Amino acid sequence: SDYINTYRIRYAQSLMSMPGNSFSLFEIAERSGFTNEVSFYRNFKKITGTTPSNWLKQQSATKV
Repeated sequence: SDYINTYRIRYAQSLMSMPGNSFSLFEIAERSGFTNEVSFYRNFKKITGTTPSNWLKQQSATKV
């Protein structure tokens, strides 16, 4: 399950970093194969070491 969740989180990251992305984190979680936001947040933090919101902030800070 760790392998699958890592794949899902990488996909979520690709969705989150798309130019013009207008998906909510809930939509990204759903599109990435997670059944609920709690599972998405827990696995995202486990795999990346940060929350989805903080990851987005870090990505936008590096683009500037």
